[in-house]
Amino acid sequence: RYHFTEEELNAVLYGAIRSSQPTGNLHAISGLRVSPASSGAADSSAPLLDRDSLQLPEGRDGLGPPRTRAAPARAALSPLSPAGLSVLRVAYGDVSQLGVFCTDPIPKGVRFGPFQGKVVNPSEIKTYDDNSLMWEIFEYGGLSHFIDGKGAAGNWMSLVNCARFPEEQNLTAIQCQGQIFYETCKEIFPNQELLVWYGDCYVQFLGIPISLKGMADGKKPPEHPE
Repeated sequence: RYHFTEEELNAVLYGAIRSSQPTGNLHAISGLRVSPASSGAADSSAPLLDRDSLQLPEGRDGLGPPRTRAAPARAALSPLSPAGLSVLRVAYGDVSQLGVFCTDPIPKGVRFGPFQGKVVNPSEIKTYDDNSLMWEIFEYGGLSHFIDGKGAAGNWMSLVNCARFPEEQNLTAIQCQGQIFYETCKEIFPNQELLVWYGDCYVQFLGIPISLKGMADGKKPPEHPE
């Protein structure tokens, strides 16, 4: 006989945790970045903004006229971030993290980037390493390396969370000339969170990218004469 809790069942079957709110909503845990030292509890020192309520303040952070309302849960944007975006703390059940939200409408087809970070070779990746801020770079039909957006090497794009399902995805990650860009795949309206996932340019197996289309034929790298 096996013994497990309802919370464990939700996590395994649905990848979700149950909210502590009376409504009892389920929140997907895919893409959550929780530090190993975290107990899973939200930071009580900062008010939380539920990503699904969209009750968000207006205005920009250091990128134009002062906002008209205070936003205690708002964080500073990188100087390299474009106008029309702001960073807010969002809540997933009892876990909180930062997210990037739209303050001005963004049309389909706008490209942000490139994603900045440290180059990490596959041989450097350990089993339990935090890879939540890494994007794969493919060359010649296979994995070449990763770009890790953690720490000072990253930029504001590291704060963009992953989409939990296709319907909420509004950014597509694309690889161009060995770099990662985010491109809007639909119009994004004010107060909506930017959510990214892999695009159709990737060959995927069970949702995991294994190559880029056009590279799947196993092209060999150029040979250099000795």
